[in-house]
Amino acid sequence: MTNLLFQTLIFILSVAVLVWSSDKFIEAAESIGKFLKLPSFIIGVLLVGIGTSLPELVTSLVAVLDNSSEIVVGNVFGSNIANIFLVFGVATLFSSHFIIKHDIMKTDLPFLLLATGYISIAVYDLQFTFGEGIFCLIMLILYLYRSLKDGALESIIEEKVHTPRLKDWILIVASPAVIYFSSKYLIISIKEIAEFIGVGNEIVASTAVALGTSLPELMVSIQAGKRGQNEIAVGNVLGSNLFNILAVMGIPSMISPLIIPSSVISFTLPMLIMSGLIFMIIGQAKKVYRIYGFLLILMYIYFTLKLYSLI
Repeated sequence: MTNLLFQTLIFILSVAVLVWSSDKFIEAAESIGKFLKLPSFIIGVLLVGIGTSLPELVTSLVAVLDNSSEIVVGNVFGSNIANIFLVFGVATLFSSHFIIKHDIMKTDLPFLLLATGYISIAVYDLQFTFGEGIFCLIMLILYLYRSLKDGALESIIEEKVHTPRLKDWILIVASPAVIYFSSKYLIISIKEIAEFIGVGNEIVASTAVALGTSLPELMVSIQAGKRGQNEIAVGNVLGSNLFNILAVMGIPSMISPLIIPSSVISFTLPMLIMSGLIFMIIGQAKKVYRIYGFLLILMYIYFTLKLYSLI
């Protein structure tokens, strides 16, 4: 019991450092994005979305190096489910008038659905190989190219010239290192906790780790919703989910093939597909009502309780 309490403390501290360092990275990324005069949606997709996925990426790399690749898929699928059901759901509750103006059906949602469909087929044989990872990275490059191309056609809303501080440039370089070391201790605590409570590493990764590493996305989306910057909230979820599937699955597979637990195929994968379809339906409607947020959060609660066989 003493060891469990100690490992739980390490887990909490590791997640806290991950969230803190990711938050600092996001602040610097937003500042530099404004300096580059990028549209708000592109800041959400490219800088905030990818930046808030750094914990998932580094945690997955550390997991592969530690021969615990089952954590990778649990982390990715769990984080994507949390981003749509929890992060996007909560964001709608904090916004009094949530309207999606950006045409996400042009590039973003089709890429997300394509990536989700591809990864669903790729992991069905219970492994994710080097070649499959290469294809993911090719898709990511194509998506980034299309996003930048589309963003160049959008109006750039910038009231005044913004100059990043020296601190911003330092944080862009330094925070990933902090994220790495906190991820290393996070992986150690995951394995210890999973062994003690008698569940697979992927279960802890799909819930506790996914929730913890999704906290940056949650905080960014809440603040964006409060300020009425719905484009950033939506772009944040889209960019993060795409980066999770294409990079957080793709890059670790360059090191070693990823082992996919059968429990992921039987329950987590169907929930991932469902979350993507629900997000597509909401995205087509353009206007998001608060009742949607409550329903999405209920779906996340169901997902978590079902994983631990509590319902």
